[in-house]
Amino acid sequence: MYKVMIVDDEYPARNMLDLLINWEENGFEMAAKAENGKQALEIYEKLRPELLITDIQMPVMDGISLIREIRKENPKQCVLVLSCHESFDYAQQAIRLGVRDYLIKDMLTTEQLQKCLLRTKEYLDLQNSSGVLPPPKFPAGKGTRPGHSADLSSLFLQGGTAHGQAEQLSSERGLRQSC
Repeated sequence: MYKVMIVDDEYPARNMLDLLINWEENGFEMAAKAENGKQALEIYEKLRPELLITDIQMPVMDGISLIREIRKENPKQCVLVLSCHESFDYAQQAIRLGVRDYLIKDMLTTEQLQKCLLRTKEYLDLQNSSGVLPPPKFPAGKGTRPGHSADLSSLFLQGGTAHGQAEQLSSERGLRQSC
């Protein structure tokens, strides 16, 4: 079983994730919850969960800062972002920090979360067995969001003109700029 820590300043969001699926059946155990990045960092130091699921925008310390701090200590830390923000800047920063997935809260279904956890478990299993880490996979499909398709994520990472192309592609796919 892989330990999971959820970081979100919204109490309902933290609990929704806990209740949305049976974590144990998916190979995970809910080990901790935190309401901001600073609290999460303190818990992380003691617990060292294999999976961190974090919101982006939180008081005290935001999710991007939390990921940066954890990456200093553990560059291989597996991170999923769960946010209500579909902002290009947030998605671009998260991708640059090597998150495994970027999920949108108000569109998240049990099926999406289970598929994401399956991919994440496969990644963690591979990491544990070989030490070789595959690059993050961002599957395309219905409900695709920033960072969820190779063409869109590569445009985010390029910045400049490519960023404009990413905005256009995202607009064509019906993505909002922010929640």
